[in-house]
Order: sequence, then C-alpha cells, then structure tokens
Amino acid sequence: VHPPEREIALDARYKGQNDAEVGWRTIQAEESGYVRLSGLVQPNEQVLVYGLAYVLSPDDRAAHLLLGSDDGVRVWVNDRLVHTNPSYRAAAPDQDRIPVALNKGWNKVLIKVLQGAGGWGYYVRFADPRGELRWSTKPEALKRP
Repeated sequence: VHPPEREIALDARYKGQNDAEVGWRTIQAEESGYVRLSGLVQPNEQVLVYGLAYVLSPDDRAAHLLLGSDDGVRVWVNDRLVHTNPSYRAAAPDQDRIPVALNKGWNKVLIKVLQGAGGWGYYVRFADPRGELRWSTKPEALKRP
C-alpha cells in the first residue's frame, strides 16, 4: 500500500467509505500528545485515517520516531515506508520505536491508522533530547531555528 500522492493537496476532497466525501482537516492533539480519532469519522469502525505533519531538522541526522496506536499503523518519512504494525491494541505512548533518517530542513511524516472497533487514536513524536526539532502542519509556517 502506498501513501496518497507525493504532494498532498490539503484542500482536495476524496470519495471515502460508502461514497462519503472526505478530506484533510487540522485537529489538535490532547495535552498528553494523544490524537483522538474517535468521533472524527463516522462510521468509525473498519475505517482508516491519514495524519500528516512536518518536522524541521537543523541537520541530517539519525533519529527515533516513537509512536503508539489504536489500532494498526503505517508510517512514511519523506515518502519512504519506515514502519508497519498491523496489531489490534489500545494506544499508549512509545509502543513502537523506529529508527529513521531525517534530512536537513523539512521532513514529511505521514501516518496511517487503521480502526477495528472501540477507541481509536495515536501518539507520535521524535526522541529529541536537545529540543532541536520543530513540528508544523505546514512546512512554511516555521522558520529555521
């Protein structure tokens, strides 16, 4: 399975499950970092959602992407599939630790979360002990540190 088109048109509309019109929207993670998907999509069983963010790195570096998901998950960094976990589980922070390569500048992070039944959502972050990485939903929104 490939992610949506390379350049994602955030204002585009798509035909979803049962021919429902779907599209991108900005949502806020909870204070804990949890992105709650329950209630975001109806029906909310046997469906999937993509999440998109960009991370700004001051240099080329090896990093660790930390994530937890309810349920299955796939992640692409700069259009390269870096992780697949088809499990049915409750989400908790840092369930999966994935080594990734970040490029200097903006790096696209695309996550696909599958929903079986029940609760639904995810956590995603980079291990960043020096606090050098910056996140945005739009890469032009932040300037270089």
